[in-house]
Order: sequence, then structure tokens, then C-alpha cells
Amino acid sequence: MKTFNAQKRREIKRECRSRVSARLGTCIGANFLYGLPIVLVLLIVYITMFGSSFSLMLAGADETAVAQAMMRGTGSGIFTALLLTIVISGPLSFGLMRFYTDLSRGAQPGAGMVLQPFTSGSSLWTGIRMSFCLFLRSLIWNALPTFLLTNAGIVLVFLGIRNGSTNFLNVSIVILYVIYAIVSFFIGIKISTYSLGWVVLHDNEQYGAWSASRDASAVFRGHFGALVVFVLSFLGWDILAGGAVYLCILLGTLGAGILGGGLGLAVMVVCLVAALCLGLVLGTFVSAYSQTSLIAMFDYLATPEPQFASFEQADCDWTPTGASAPTDTETQVHTDESSDEPHDAQ
Repeated sequence: MKTFNAQKRREIKRECRSRVSARLGTCIGANFLYGLPIVLVLLIVYITMFGSSFSLMLAGADETAVAQAMMRGTGSGIFTALLLTIVISGPLSFGLMRFYTDLSRGAQPGAGMVLQPFTSGSSLWTGIRMSFCLFLRSLIWNALPTFLLTNAGIVLVFLGIRNGSTNFLNVSIVILYVIYAIVSFFIGIKISTYSLGWVVLHDNEQYGAWSASRDASAVFRGHFGALVVFVLSFLGWDILAGGAVYLCILLGTLGAGILGGGLGLAVMVVCLVAALCLGLVLGTFVSAYSQTSLIAMFDYLATPEPQFASFEQADCDWTPTGASAPTDTETQVHTDESSDEPHDAQ
């Protein structure tokens, strides 16, 4: 089994950060091409679901008629929204992960790669199958914790009402949700290992979606603790991106409240535009940085040591085609232990 230590994590993150920084404009374009079709589809679905309800409200219809129209729209729209999201987001996710995989491996992909799955029926179907597979795996992993949380919450409410103790009920529910949040965090990391099946499909589209996600997750067997540390090492960047956007909105709100009038409104608009721009740039950078680094970690762990290559790949139809992560034998070890802070928790 390969070792994945702090030094290897630093090497991977340093290299991927450099590649993302050099291609940040292209990354922004790729994320824009990924997000725009999904937003448009969801907007169309939303209008379809609730358009009749709004029409009745504008026409002055009674609340009962509006409620009935809204219920009919919701009932028929939820399934449609879910289906369209899988059909559209699947190929888009495949295209975006193709982009990140090539970028992680040192290539210079164009933003248009995000839309490439729509040019091939095979790639389109692969994206849909993989998207549904990940949705199903997420559903399976979250079903039991959600069921236990729901039932535990019902029991706590019953006990709180019977004992007449609101403090006990409030504290117990808070503790319950904290536990659920922690469990969900680890489940999310587990699901992320399945999502690296996109990389497997990038290298071999003939691979089955379920098999690709299973084999991708198996790469991290024995390395889950290292993966948790790896994910947490991006926490500083997440805080920076979210904090910058929040600070702009806060300054705009304070400016509008203190200055008032047209000047206050102008300050609010400027701050909101700044928040949007910072959110786009920093959000894209953090997303691309973390995704390419995760792919590089996956490639490193999935590439067997030369002396074990024939044994480990004997029953596998897929081998990583890239060399995104430096290997132990080909990389000169960096002795510079300087941290990439203030943003990275190396």
C-alpha cells in the first residue's frame, strides 16, 4: 500500500495550485458553462411548477384555488425537476470533471470541454448514468442516518412533552443535530470518493458507472483518514472565500443603513457587485484547486508501485492515464517546509 503523508499532500497541492492559478480565467469560463444551463433549466421548471399559481394570484383568485394550483404544480414538478437535473447536470458534470482531470494532469484544456459530452451520444449517456449512480449511492448512504435522526427527534419530542422540560428537549435536539452534521460530513467525504469515478470514465468510457464509482472509492481503502485531513486542509480557503463575500454584503448593508438615500443605495450596489465578483473568482479558484488536488491524490494512489503493477492491475480494466501527482521515485523531495498559509492548512 502506498503511503500518503504530509509531504506528499504539500507537493500535490503546490502543483495543483500553480496550475489552477495559471488557468484561472479558463476555470471561471468552465464553471460558467457548467452552471448556466442548470440555472436555466431549474428556472424553466420553477416557472412551469408555479406559473399558474402566480397567474391566479395576479388575477385575484381566492387562496384555496391558488393553494390547489401550487400543490398540483409541486406534485408534477418535483419529479420533472429531478429528472431534468440528472439529465442535464450529468453530462455537464462529466465535462467539468474531464476539464479538471486534464488540468490536474498538466494539460491545458479549454473551457468548451465542459460541453463536449453533448457532442457524443455515448458520452451523454455515460454522464447521465454516472449522475444517477452517484445520486443513488448518496441516497443509500444517507438513508439510515436520516431515518435514525427522524425517529430520535420524535422520541425526544415525546419525552420533552411528557416531562414538561423544554430545556431538555432543546439541548437534546441541538446535540442530535450536531451528531448528524458530523456523520453527514464523513458521509460526504465517502461520497466524494465515489465521485472520482468520473476520472475512471474519463480514461475509459466503456467502464460501467457503478463499477467506476466502486473502484474509485476502493483506491482510498486504508487512506480514509488521510483523505479527511486532505479535505480539512482546504478549510482556510473556504473560510476566506465565504468571509470575503459576507464582508462585502455586510459593508453594503451598513453603508446603506448609515448613509441612507441615493448614496447609501450606491454603496450597497457597489458592495453587492464586489461580493458577486469575489464569490465568482474565489469560489471558482477554491473549487478548481480542491478538485484538481483531489484528482491528483487519486491518481497518485491509483498508480501502483512498479514492482506491484502486474499484480494490482491483473483484474482491472482501467489504469490512470495521467501523471498528475508526483511519484516517490520521480520527484525530488521538496525540503522547503514553508507553509502555504494563511489560506492552506497543509
